[in-house]
Amino acid sequence: MPDLSLLLAIEELDQKRREIDERLKEIPARRERLNAELARLDRSLSEKEQSISVKEKSISTLELDCKTSQTQEADKKVKLNSVKTQKEYDALKEEIELANAERGKLEEKILLLMDEISELKNLVKRDKQAAELKKKEIRLELDALAATEKALQDQSQAANVDSQTRLQALPEDALREYKKLRAALPEGRILSRLSAEDNTYYCSACNSPVSHQIVINMKKRLSLSRCDICHRLLYL
Repeated sequence: MPDLSLLLAIEELDQKRREIDERLKEIPARRERLNAELARLDRSLSEKEQSISVKEKSISTLELDCKTSQTQEADKKVKLNSVKTQKEYDALKEEIELANAERGKLEEKILLLMDEISELKNLVKRDKQAAELKKKEIRLELDALAATEKALQDQSQAANVDSQTRLQALPEDALREYKKLRAALPEGRILSRLSAEDNTYYCSACNSPVSHQIVINMKKRLSLSRCDICHRLLYL
C-alpha cells in the first residue's frame, strides 16, 4: 500500500522535527543561564571595585579631617603664647590634647582602610584572572550553543520540507485523512502498529482490540484502517 509507506515516512519526519523542536526549546533557557553567569561574574568584580572606591573616598575625607585638625591645633598652639590666665592656658592645652587624640583615631582608621583596600585590590586582581578564564569558557559554550541551534534549525527545516514534499505526493483522500488526524493529534503520532497476542490484534497506541475484518482488510491491503478507540491509522 504506497499510501501507507508515504504516511509512515511522513510520520517519522514529523516525529524527528518535533524532537528537534523540543531540543530547540531548551536552548534559550541554557543561553539565559550562561549570560546570567557572565553578568554575575562582572557584578561580583564591580561590587569589589565599588567597595574600593568607597573606601578611597572615605580615606580622602578622613585625610581632610586630619588636615583641618592639624590647622586648628597649630592655631591653638599660637594662642597659648597669648593667654592671660593659667585657667585659659590649661583649657587650651586640654583642647589640643583632645584634638591630638582624635586625630590619632582618624589616622588609625585611615591605616585600617588602606589595609582593606590593599586586600580588596589583591582579591580583584585574583578574581579578574579567574573570571576571564571562566568567561572564556562560557563564551565558547555560547558559541557552541549557537552552532547547535543553527544546525537544529536547519535539520528541522529540512525535515519539514521533506515532509511537505511527501504530503504533496499523497492522493487527495489520504491527504484529507492525514490532515484530519494531524489536527486531532497535533503533537502525537497518527499511525499505530498492530500487535498480536493469542490470535487477537491490538492497537499498540491505546491497547484496544481490533476487529478481525479490519485485520483482513489490512492484510489484503484493501484500505487504510483506523482504530475505533484512538482513531489512529493502523498498520501491520
